[in-house]
Amino acid sequence: MSRARAASPEMPPLLALEARGRLSVLTRERYELLRRLVRIAPRSRRRLDAERQVALLTRQILAAELALGGKAKR
Repeated sequence: MSRARAASPEMPPLLALEARGRLSVLTRERYELLRRLVRIAPRSRRRLDAERQVALLTRQILAAELALGGKAKR
């Protein structure tokens, strides 16, 4: 008797490849922004914008990691 195969929660390989590529780009952008953030004066408008961008990138990274089916690492 044939059993129906359980639906795999994993992403198809091609979509996973695209998601991993996007994840690496987001991670690199976040890293570079954090490096620049150190040199920006505290309480400046540029710093607030940079911190907001870091938070946005962090959320996008977490969403991408969860979409891949992995645990969020941050």
